[in-house]
Amino acid sequence: MKNILYGNTGLRVSELSLGTMTFGTNKGIEIDEAKKIFNSFTNAGGNFLDTANIYNTGESEELIGDFISANRDDFVIATKYVFATPNEGLQHRGAGRKSLKIQVEASLKKLNTDYIDILYIHGFDPLTPYQETVNALNDLIKSGKVLYIGASNVPAWWLARANAYASLNNMSRFEGIQVFYNLLDRSAEREIHPYCNFENVSLVSWSPLSGGLLTDKYYHNLGAESGRMAGKFKDRLQDDFTNKVLKTLNDIAVTHELTISQVSLAWQIQRGIMPIVGASKQAQIDDNLKAVTCQLTTDDITSLNQASAIEAGIPLSYLQEDKGANSVYNNVALDSPLLDYCHGGGFSNKSPW
Repeated sequence: MKNILYGNTGLRVSELSLGTMTFGTNKGIEIDEAKKIFNSFTNAGGNFLDTANIYNTGESEELIGDFISANRDDFVIATKYVFATPNEGLQHRGAGRKSLKIQVEASLKKLNTDYIDILYIHGFDPLTPYQETVNALNDLIKSGKVLYIGASNVPAWWLARANAYASLNNMSRFEGIQVFYNLLDRSAEREIHPYCNFENVSLVSWSPLSGGLLTDKYYHNLGAESGRMAGKFKDRLQDDFTNKVLKTLNDIAVTHELTISQVSLAWQIQRGIMPIVGASKQAQIDDNLKAVTCQLTTDDITSLNQASAIEAGIPLSYLQEDKGANSVYNNVALDSPLLDYCHGGGFSNKSPW
């Protein structure tokens, strides 16, 4: 597995991150199976571990702390905070200075470590000024308890304001963002992706397989009437868009002797995105890990882009309207190199017009 730099830093993280939301006996998986999943990931060269203070009411952090105790410095631990577990009080939630201090101290104890590599804000707190959050996080970095910060589930405007404030005041910026993103939902490309491309903020996707929908299990059992097939996935599996994406994935998977999940993850990896891969069984993580060796062709990427395309929305949809023969935006796709360039992606040193 390759290692890549996280944001504008020298921190080296694996191109896949291990999601540990399922780790723990409280609605999760048993310790032995969690350890097998962890070992498969690390044996493949993975070092990027994702958890949160609320995952399995804290058991996930505790298990991670136990698994890495012998060689803690070899791993990059990313944990998240803004929410509280059901038994925690008012001061344990939100992104204010006091609650951040309380929860970071609690996470350090559960992880059995004296520092957190990456601390994510799990969602922006509309009740707390972003300036307070940035200042509090910067103080945690200065104390050595946190090394880098990221954000999750925040709008692009919030991230832009927070990072601008940090830069103007010579403080640490958010170097990565976790965002819901997969072939069935590319809405983050409207605002979040262009901002991250412009500022070199790392994009880390959660639910890259759309909760398991982008796997062979569901595509090859479309007529089943049990479990998720008869539950939350039933309507989606009857949707024309979903089936178009799944058929395109399957065609590519069959051609290259891959699985649908491997193609789904490879599509993200080859576009510079770091997927968080979770599992409830060792076989699932073993299958997903093979995505790092998949090499999709340009035609494969184009086919997947076209099958999963979304409406650009204003202002891009307005700019893409026919403005005459000399308009640089004519017939430009949402994810094209030209629009990436216009957003600061820097695909070329020459002006595209």
